[in-house]
Amino acid sequence: MNLTRHTFIALMGLFTICLFAALGACLATGTLPPPEIGAPVLGMAALGAPTAISTRDGKTCTLPVLAATKIYAGAIVAVDADGYAVNATDTANLVVRGIADETVDNTEGADGALTIRVRRGAAFLLESDDSPTPGETCYVRDNAGVQSAASATNDIAVGPALEAKDADGNAWVQIG
Repeated sequence: MNLTRHTFIALMGLFTICLFAALGACLATGTLPPPEIGAPVLGMAALGAPTAISTRDGKTCTLPVLAATKIYAGAIVAVDADGYAVNATDTANLVVRGIADETVDNTEGADGALTIRVRRGAAFLLESDDSPTPGETCYVRDNAGVQSAASATNDIAVGPALEAKDADGNAWVQIG
């Protein structure tokens, strides 16, 4: 779009009028609108120099482990209603979070005494009791495998199958 200088000045004038009208309304009511995502929060200075910002790829998370629980690396991990990591089973009220990156033995600890690193946001090759159709949701069988909804009792979703079961009885399943 090609703006002339006069069009640009007119648009900037309209923007300024709208901005002052909004500010006046905020001052009249004593409230301010919430900041936009990424905007500096009132009271905090904007960056004036390069700053290192911590980042995560979002594909791993750390979860507190339930007491009396041992989770092996490679296990399907779920959280219970209280948010503690457990071995995935076809049990009501569990939510699958991913695959254990490490083995954690909290059999002697209290709830949350240890944490486990869980990987998600990828496809994992899991044992499969059935031959899922690509795109079909797979459900927890146990901490090592999946099954179809017809076989599951509580329908604890793991994720969609990416391919049908292979000759070894495994299926690629997307988690997270």
